[in-house]
Amino acid sequence: MKSTDSDIEEFAHALLDLKNKISTCPVCHNFSEADKCEICLDI
Repeated sequence: MKSTDSDIEEFAHALLDLKNKISTCPVCHNFSEADKCEICLDI
């Protein structure tokens, strides 16, 4: 790989951040940062 260790570490942190901040909406199972997704909040 031609990526630097810093680039790989930054990518790994971004993936962990995504895992910790994103969940599924309990209504439609769409991905969301909030309890319900934007679509279900608008219904």
